[in-house]
Amino acid sequence: MATKRSQAVSILNAEVPEGRVYRSNEGGPPYLNKFNQLTNTNHTILLASYMAGEIMTACNGFVNWYALRLGVTGIQNWFELFQALTGGPHGDAWVAASAKAPRPKPGDILKHKINHVDVALEFRGNILRRVAAGQGDGSIYSIHPRPRDAQTRAQEYDCLRRVDGTGPYNWQNLEGWLDIDLFFGDADTPADVVPDWLVGWWRVTWRGMTYFYYFDQNHEVKWTQIQPPLTAYPPLAANDTGDFTIDGFSVVTVRWRTTQTPETLRPKYASSGNEMTGTCDGDRMTAVKL
Repeated sequence: MATKRSQAVSILNAEVPEGRVYRSNEGGPPYLNKFNQLTNTNHTILLASYMAGEIMTACNGFVNWYALRLGVTGIQNWFELFQALTGGPHGDAWVAASAKAPRPKPGDILKHKINHVDVALEFRGNILRRVAAGQGDGSIYSIHPRPRDAQTRAQEYDCLRRVDGTGPYNWQNLEGWLDIDLFFGDADTPADVVPDWLVGWWRVTWRGMTYFYYFDQNHEVKWTQIQPPLTAYPPLAANDTGDFTIDGFSVVTVRWRTTQTPETLRPKYASSGNEMTGTCDGDRMTAVKL
């Protein structure tokens, strides 16, 4: 993983760890809490918005804090990310969402079609995880229902947390994103990038036995003999975890951490990337994408 992207993941993991929810009203007045620190948005500003019947969030504030921490400068309005990038020296860092575009990678800054911005964290199968303000925690006071009476508005707050997409990744929900590798001129070499066709579940046959492999975007692979009920998610438990590399000719080399057994797979000719063949311990393997 490229240097800035590794730094981005470290920042997100350290500041917004798994399971942590930062609320804008934590600790009471003057609300100088972690939410305020990470968004530069005090609860008193949000509360004034709620009391006026509006719904202000700190999504823009968090993205700006994160960007400055990473070293991204020159963006005045994150809701106008396309204009800001293409009108300046980093126009090539804008990736327009499309069916042919690559998926956003960890640390990329996302502009949604709705008036919202956040940061990509990872894919879990086909589910995009993000770090975002402007989120709820299940309480009525964090989801801002309409209509709302004054008593409800006075108790409302915003949340900063990790959040999963409501369904499989859909590029049509995004305008595009700032690719941090392109912004910093720090892009991975092609051999370092895991192609979309490989990511996900595969049914592998070897020596008459069936196994299920899950390849992720971080060069990690897991196997189990339990067929996944939902292919959008990685396994909850695995028999072993391994690391893999992929070269410029799409040859995938796997080495399992427990057994240290090497395996080699490559796309089957004219398979559109949904079949692979290879060898393990001298015997032939086949793999079919689920």
